[in-house]
Order: sequence, then structure tokens, then C-alpha cells
Amino acid sequence: MAGQSERSSYIDAFRGFAILGVLFHHFFYQQIAAAYPFEASRFPSPAAINHGHLGVGLFFILSGMVFYRPHIADDWGKVLRFYFQRALRLWPLYILTILLLGYLKQYDLLTFATSFALLLTGIHDFIPRYWEPSWALWVLWSLGVEIIFSISLPGLLLAERRLGFARILIVTVVFCFVYRIVGDHVWMIRHPDYANPFLNPLKDNFIGRLDDFLFGMAAMRAVRNDITIRPAYGWLALAGLLLVGHSWSYLEAVPRGWPQSVLASANHTGFAICCVTLILAVRRAKIWDSWVCQPFAFAGTVCYSAYIIHALLLDRMDWPKGIDLETLLAFGRFAFGTFLLSAISFATIEAIGIRHLPAWAQWTRLVRGGSSVLNPAIWHKCKPILPRRTIDGSWTSLTQTWRRQRKDGKWEYRQGEPTVDDWSNRQY
Repeated sequence: MAGQSERSSYIDAFRGFAILGVLFHHFFYQQIAAAYPFEASRFPSPAAINHGHLGVGLFFILSGMVFYRPHIADDWGKVLRFYFQRALRLWPLYILTILLLGYLKQYDLLTFATSFALLLTGIHDFIPRYWEPSWALWVLWSLGVEIIFSISLPGLLLAERRLGFARILIVTVVFCFVYRIVGDHVWMIRHPDYANPFLNPLKDNFIGRLDDFLFGMAAMRAVRNDITIRPAYGWLALAGLLLVGHSWSYLEAVPRGWPQSVLASANHTGFAICCVTLILAVRRAKIWDSWVCQPFAFAGTVCYSAYIIHALLLDRMDWPKGIDLETLLAFGRFAFGTFLLSAISFATIEAIGIRHLPAWAQWTRLVRGGSSVLNPAIWHKCKPILPRRTIDGSWTSLTQTWRRQRKDGKWEYRQGEPTVDDWSNRQY
């Protein structure tokens, strides 16, 4: 795993799949649901692909993978540094989004204060009436979950040290499974006319989705221990994901009771298991670094901006409601505009809190006369014009070179990709 400096192509690609699924769902859900209603006798039903909302669950799993760094909990200094880095990563774009929404929706002072207090801290995630911040932007519910996870991560890592990861994982999965059943049933009984059959404030708050992050952390433990499962299991995982989609279509079509709440909770668990299985089965595939996956990796790179910008656009536009050429062209324009604006947002706003930018986005730092990486003390790729002496005594060649800056200001070079231990031993 490339630590905090280099991006992992397969993780970016999976993020790309997730954000594209979310865009597809928010644009086409109503049309597909009307054209292809669920049929219990037909498997797989066309309605099974109409569940791009599951991309949010994949985001949670990937966040668990990316932020599983046991050293974060070593001492208070590292905990505070982690909090600062997460705030620097999330808040600049989030603050500008709230300000823009305030201008577009004419917030008064109280609404502005409420938005900043609830959204930037993630507290709204625990308050059902504010869980889906419809006064701002409905998609921001998931950012509350992400923020609370970031706040909770050092505590989870400390619990892992004392109790062991396996015990924490099992307890969390069982607890979340039961909690989601109760939360879903209580909410649906009290709100029988609730419009969203997939998400609700009790089932899908941080408590109900914590196991997604733990499954991601388990996947990263497997990666760091060099555990890879056979690619054939990837096909089983895909079949499992199709079954999960079919199950959600069934839940959309029938009244909610205890059995349906159990199935809804099981869908979350099954989806997470299938995603982790698929990631571990295909992560070593060479296709991730090929041109075929570059569009998905790009989409995954800018997914945070795209997640917010696509919702802003949908909130302000009127698009065709059918399934025809006109609608497909409208979706193409919508997706192009979303990712164009997201690329600009990523390179200018998100870049404030990103350690290593992809090559296409480095111009923003180079224009300001800075380095292309936020923290040069972390190993990062470089292309020195002249040969440089490496840490093992040899000289750099035309192959990929890595460097980092020591505390005394001098540069260290190496040819081979840094190992996990090298990332953990980086110099601050």
C-alpha cells in the first residue's frame, strides 16, 4: 500500500466505480424504477442494477482501508496531527459548499450557524431530523458518517491494541447487524410513508454503518499481510453483489416488517463482504495501471468534489425524465460538467489538504512555486535530470525514482518502491 504519499490505482478505480454508481442512481433511478418494476419471478431482475446508492457503502469500506494506520494512536501528538490533516482535507471544500448554499438559498444568520455547527462536526448524523440535511444538500448525510469515523478512528485503533482486531471486528459486525434491524423497523413503523426504502436516519447513521469501515480495515490488514485470494472468488463476489441488488429491489416493492428489516441489515453486511472479497481478488491485476482504468481512477481521484458538485447541479437543473436518447445525452452533459468542475475543484481547493497530487493536478502547486507534494518528508515519486546517489549507495537510473527530504534539509533517493515499513518510518 502506498501509504499517504502515492495513490493506489485500484483504490482510486473502485472509488471511481462508486461515484459513477451514485451519479447514475441519482440521475436515472426514477426512470428505471418506472420502466422496470421488480418481478419476484424474474432473476436477475433489471431492477437489480438500479442501486447505485450502494456506492456510498463502497466509499465507507474504502475509507476504512485507506485510514487503517495503527501508528495514528501512538500518542496524542499523532492523534492531533491526524485530526488536523483530516480537517484540512475535508473542511475547505465543505466550508465553501456551505457558503455557496447559503448564497443560493438565502440563509439567515441562524441557518448559517446551524449549518456550520452541525455539518462540519458531523453531529447532524445523530439527530434524525437533521440526518439528511435537506435545508442544505441531501447527499451530505454521508459526510457526517465520514467525519464521525475520522473522529472515532484513534479510539478504534486503541481498542484493537487492547482487545485484538478479530474480536473488535466480530463484535462490531454483530452489533451493527442487530442495531440496523431495530433501527430500520422502528423508523419504518413510525414513518410508514417514508419515501426512501434504502436509507433512513436510524439504520444509516454512523452506528449502523460502522461495520463498513471495519470491513475496510480488515481488507487493509489482509493487503499489508500480502494476503490475496484467487481471482475466481471475484466472480462469486460479483454474483453476490447482483443478489444484493435483487434483494434491495424486493424490499422496495413490499411493505416493511421485521423480516424485511432483517433482510435490509443483511444486505449491508453481504454487500461489504462481497466488496472486500472482490477487492482482494483483483487488487493485483495489471489492468489497474492500464489506460482502460484511467477514466475510473480519475473519477475516483476527484470523487469528493464530484459527490458534492453533482448534487449541486441536480438541485439546480431540470433534466429529461424518460429513458431515451435525449436523456442519455443529458446525462452525458451532466457527467462531463460534473467531472470538469470536480477536476478544477480538486486541483485548487482539495489540493490544500492532499499530500500527493496526481501529475495532471500538480500545476496548482508548481504555479505557486512550491513542491508537488504537501509533505516532502514522505517518500514520493520524482524524475531527477541528473543521476543521484541512492540510500543503498548506487545511482539513480531511468527507472522510477523515489525521494524524501530529511530533517536536515537534504534529499534521500531510492529506486525500489517503499515498503509498508518505510511508510511507517517516515520522517516528520
